[in-house]
Amino acid sequence: LVGLAVVGVCAVLLSQARGSYGIVLWVGGVVLWHYATSGIKWRALMSRFLVGLVAVTLLVQIFPQLISIPVQRIQLAVHEFSAMDRTKEASLNTSVGVRLYLWTRAVKEVPDHLFLGVGREARMASIQRWGVEVNSTAAQSLGHLHNNYVEELFDQGLFGLGSFMSFLAGLFY
Repeated sequence: LVGLAVVGVCAVLLSQARGSYGIVLWVGGVVLWHYATSGIKWRALMSRFLVGLVAVTLLVQIFPQLISIPVQRIQLAVHEFSAMDRTKEASLNTSVGVRLYLWTRAVKEVPDHLFLGVGREARMASIQRWGVEVNSTAAQSLGHLHNNYVEELFDQGLFGLGSFMSFLAGLFY
């Protein structure tokens, strides 16, 4: 179980997808919960922790990208967030800025098509139009809103969002 968790965490860290970094904390929590509920003695837990620490240290020594790539991606996100305060035009061509802009625009248009949404093709056309309106090449290069909840609400309306949420709820019950 722990070995597979370590392999999964390494894959997430190397994927360069900042949005998935939270899974590292989740996996750590699941592993801790497993150990806490399985009645493992303190000495056994400490020895496994030390073995895990040595394994992680070796992995980082062999694959330094496990640390350097996430650090670079997080630094880039911090830089993009700070750029949003300076000029709106510059921030609309950053990953973070264009997402916030698209989410805001989509949410503003939802009430016009609240129950059934606008559909996939209209969403893609809207993103292109919004990108042209603010001269954002980043927005013009996208075809989706980078947020499944907002995208479902925009594309399919409340009925589609409800369907999507019931699917997610079904994963846990």
